[in-house]
Amino acid sequence: MLGGPVRFGVALILAAVFARPVLAQPGPMMADAGAYTPPAVSLDEIPPAFRDRVKSVLDRPTLRCQGTAEAFLARAATYIWLLDNPDRAVAVWRMLGAQCADVTRRPDGSFGWKDDNGSDLRWEPIVRAGTRRVWYAEGKVKPALLLPMATVRALIVVHHHQDANADREGRDRIRHRVDFVIQTDSTILGLATRVMGHSAPKLAEQFSAQVQMFFGGLAWFIDDDTERARKMFDRLERSK
Repeated sequence: MLGGPVRFGVALILAAVFARPVLAQPGPMMADAGAYTPPAVSLDEIPPAFRDRVKSVLDRPTLRCQGTAEAFLARAATYIWLLDNPDRAVAVWRMLGAQCADVTRRPDGSFGWKDDNGSDLRWEPIVRAGTRRVWYAEGKVKPALLLPMATVRALIVVHHHQDANADREGRDRIRHRVDFVIQTDSTILGLATRVMGHSAPKLAEQFSAQVQMFFGGLAWFIDDDTERARKMFDRLERSK
């Protein structure tokens, strides 16, 4: 199951994939002071087509990390839409001047990321419960120019909970937390840690914070400056 204390270090490889916005953390994103213990994810809720692969990742993880819960104000519908449309979220972040990895929606409904080094990672939502999204990812990733290609399997869980109509504008108080488990070559992971010059706990912290900022920070922005956000989405529609 996912949901226990941290047992390993960092999602080093996926840190370069999911989100790399170069922005200061907005003020409304804050550590969640209230008790927040999301329920663990069990294999029973994983679709049968993915159950064996997910079990392999959970039984033989290279890395496991539990993020730090954060809270912010946004409409729950905005936040959920972003979780379900990371490719569109990337486009909005880029309009704001962030440097984000290129995420594409593939014909089968999955999402993908490639780079010039031959990396090719595919992930798809396998659980869309009321209080969480679970993504399963797999592929080949080259974490740095001088490192060999690594085969990666991962499970990423975004836990979220909202208190409705928390302010006079009708926004909800959303609390969320990102947990992940990665299975890959531990030798590659050790090399990558040394090349990138960060400790495993530090990289784990950065990855969870980036993914939480990617979705939570953008949801807050859209619902805090709705007129600017509307103009940006109009531009997105015209660019299709």
